[in-house]
Amino acid sequence: MIPYQNDREKALLALKKWFEENPLYGYDPYDIKGKDFISKCQKWTPVRKPLNMFLEFFPISSRRIFNIKKQINPKGVGLLALANIKRYKSLRNKDYILTAESYLEWLSKHTVTQYGGVGWGYPFDWQSRVLIPAGTPSSVVTAICGHAFLEYRNVTRKSIFDDLLFQIAVFFEKGLNRQDSSSGICFSYTPLDNFTVHNANLFSTWFLLEAGTLFNNNTLKDIGYHALEYTLADQSHDGSFTYWGPPMKTPVIDSFHTGYVLRMLHRISLFNPEDKKIKNAIERGMDYYLSQMFTHENFPKDSSVRKWPLNIHTLNEYIMVFAEIPYFRNEMKSKLKRVLELILFTMQYQPGLFAYKKYPIFTVKIPFFRWNQAWTYLALSSLENIESFTDENEK
Repeated sequence: MIPYQNDREKALLALKKWFEENPLYGYDPYDIKGKDFISKCQKWTPVRKPLNMFLEFFPISSRRIFNIKKQINPKGVGLLALANIKRYKSLRNKDYILTAESYLEWLSKHTVTQYGGVGWGYPFDWQSRVLIPAGTPSSVVTAICGHAFLEYRNVTRKSIFDDLLFQIAVFFEKGLNRQDSSSGICFSYTPLDNFTVHNANLFSTWFLLEAGTLFNNNTLKDIGYHALEYTLADQSHDGSFTYWGPPMKTPVIDSFHTGYVLRMLHRISLFNPEDKKIKNAIERGMDYYLSQMFTHENFPKDSSVRKWPLNIHTLNEYIMVFAEIPYFRNEMKSKLKRVLELILFTMQYQPGLFAYKKYPIFTVKIPFFRWNQAWTYLALSSLENIESFTDENEK
C-alpha cells in the first residue's frame, strides 16, 4: 500500500476545507515580481539578490508593502478541477464532481481568445527574457486547464465541452509561435515570445495529440509529433533535459521541470506504445531523475547542482511522476516514502497549510494558492487509486 494513508486523507480533507474557506482568490509566488519597480530591479545585480531574498523570506509583509491583492489564477482553478475529479474517481462522492464542474464552468467563462482558439494565462505580469503581460495565454497553463476538461470528459462520458477542447487545440496550433530546427519545431511559451522551453513544448505536443485523436484530425497529430522530435533530439547523453532548448539553451536542469518533461513524454508514448525512441528517452530520463535529483539519503534536490531549498512543488511533482508512470514505481517507492514524510510532517505546518520553501534554518510559511495548495491537493489525490507499488505492467 502507499504509505501514510490516514495522514494523506487527513491532509486532503483539511485542504478541501481550506479551499472552501478561501474560494479561488489567493497569492502566488510570482504575483509581486511583475510590479514595475521590482521588475526593473531584477536587471541590477547588486539589488536583485537582496530584494529577492526579502520577497521570499517575508512574503506577507512584502505584498502589503507593494499592495499586492489576491487574485484568481486560472492554473490554480484547473489544478483544483483535476484534483476534485480524481477525488470523485476514488470516492464516488458526487460533491466532488459537482465542485469540479463549477471550476470548469469558471474556466469556460474566463477564456482568452484574441490569439486564436482558447487559452488561459496568469493574472499578473511576469518577467522572463521578455515581459509577459497579465492575461497572456500560456501553453503550460492552457494545457493544464485543457487536461481538466479532458479528464472530466473521460470520467463522465459527457461531450458538453468538446467545442472548447477543439478551440484549445486551435490555440496550440495557431496561437503559438514556432522555432524551426533541423530536428523539428518548438512551440513558444506564449504568443508573445519565441522561447524554446522543453516542458512547454511537450505540454503543447501532448494536447495536440489528445485533440487530434479525439477529433480524428491528422493535422493536429502531425504537428504534435514534429514538435516531439525537437525535444527528443536535445536529450543529453546522460538522459537529462535542460530547461531551455536550442538556440536559447543553458545548462540549467531543475527537478520539477524535469518531472513535467517525463510525464508529458509518458502521456505521448501512450499514443504509440511501440515507439522505442520515446520509450528509450523516458527510461534514460527517469534514470537521470532518480539518480541525480536526489541525494544518497533520498533527499529531493532543487536542481542538478544544488540541494536547497526544499520546494513544495518539487515534492508534489515527484508524486505526480510516481502516479502517472507506473513502470518505475518499485524503483521510486523508497523515495516516495521520504517525499510524503516531507510533505505531511515538514512542509505541512498546520492542517491543510503547506509551506512554500524550506531552507536549512528557515521555512517560508505562506499557503500560495496555486503553487502550494492546489498542487498538493492534486498530487495527494493522484495517489488514491494506486493500491500498491507493483503494477501488472511494470518491467
